[in-house]
Amino acid sequence: MLYSVSGRSWHGVLPQVVTMQWPAGTVAQRYRLVQTGDASLFWVATWRFFSDAQCTAQVFPEDALDSSHFGCCGTGCIAGVEIGACCDCDHLYRSQPCASGECWVEVEFGVALAFPCMEYAVSRGSGSGVTLQIWSGEEWQDPGVSALEDPRTSFSLSQLAVPQSETNFDTLHHARRLEAKGDGAMQHEELRCADVIDKTSDTDAFISWCTVAISAHFSGFIHHNFTWSDQGGGWHKGQIMLEAYRKNVLVGRSNLFGWAPHTPTTVTHEAVVADIFNMPDLVLTDGDRISYSYSPGGGGGHALFVTSFVVVLSAKEKDTGVCTDVNSPKPFAALSAPPCVDGGPWACVEPGCPAPSVTCAVLAQSCAARFESIWKVLPDTRLLGVAVRDECPDTCGLCAERLLPENTPEPVLPI
Repeated sequence: MLYSVSGRSWHGVLPQVVTMQWPAGTVAQRYRLVQTGDASLFWVATWRFFSDAQCTAQVFPEDALDSSHFGCCGTGCIAGVEIGACCDCDHLYRSQPCASGECWVEVEFGVALAFPCMEYAVSRGSGSGVTLQIWSGEEWQDPGVSALEDPRTSFSLSQLAVPQSETNFDTLHHARRLEAKGDGAMQHEELRCADVIDKTSDTDAFISWCTVAISAHFSGFIHHNFTWSDQGGGWHKGQIMLEAYRKNVLVGRSNLFGWAPHTPTTVTHEAVVADIFNMPDLVLTDGDRISYSYSPGGGGGHALFVTSFVVVLSAKEKDTGVCTDVNSPKPFAALSAPPCVDGGPWACVEPGCPAPSVTCAVLAQSCAARFESIWKVLPDTRLLGVAVRDECPDTCGLCAERLLPENTPEPVLPI
């Protein structure tokens, strides 16, 4: 299986979010990711190889090549490859358009190997996008790749074709009930994960951390609050991954918080499950689980520190009271419709910026994307976890939706 692990874009181009599979027992010495349709540019941030289906035993290639790259942003900048040209980049980047088959990255292992699991983060183009090929000794061949729709972009759970999870769940935490008062008061449920102090793992793989069980009265709204940082300099590699499971079947995956910052930063994030996993129809019910894992990053010198990681699951009743647990996060604010006025503009000084100042009109094609998936460094820290449509409601059509008669009597939930 080749799993997409990117939730962010580079240079204004979204990632391909397709899981690929091929026949078991496929063995090759050389593998290639190739763009099979036209593309305005080409980037590859991650291509990792694992000798086990659980994606924990990482294998590194002996050599790597690419079709072309900008400056020294070559194969050495790809997490999991890390051989070849690289300066201050954290992804391979080609700034010129690609015709079908013109953009590719190739790796060589010295001996023929089979990989039950790979992970990748690559730009999305037109046509059939990026696919996997193997070298037969005479030519590049399709090993029988078939695409599975990535659960983060699926519109129906019933249509998902996802692999059975082989994850060994850590201790399952049933969130404790936080008492509230007042008529119809909501009872939140809280989970606290153990602090992470990881300076030695030296891996890009994700390490199982903690798991929360979903109860029958879960409303679908989740609050996260924590403080985190990485080693304090160099490349940003620290991440936290959320995975949703139903009867041990993976139904959603989200790299919700992006990369860990160099300095300790407190993150507060509130959203519904559908937005967290970018799956409009996803509803988690009694017996489902959300598994949290983290990765400090590999390559030497990377670390990850996470403290006071709190997950609060809201209940179905309306919140009209105040939690009495003094150690719990602050109660959720009452839900109301955001004003129908576009925000911005936002400063943009990174490579690839279309202009020094970016407006909602420029972002109109990315309404569902979060700001951290567009900017490498956010122009405003409050935008972490915020979708473009939240800041650009008029441009994204939310204002027009709220003028419809059936939408006016009740408040509109934030999305």
